[in-house]
Amino acid sequence: MTYRSEVVGSLLRPTYLVEARKQFESGQLSAAPFKAMED
Repeated sequence: MTYRSEVVGSLLRPTYLVEARKQFESGQLSAAPFKAMED
C-alpha cells in the first residue's frame, strides 16, 4: 500500500507567538527574549 502526502501550508502560530512578534516589531521586546520564545 502506498501513502501519499502533500504540504498544504504552515501551522497556525500560538497566540503568545503572534503577540511576541508584534512586541518585537514595535521595539517593546528585544531579540534575545523573542528568539527564546520562538525556540
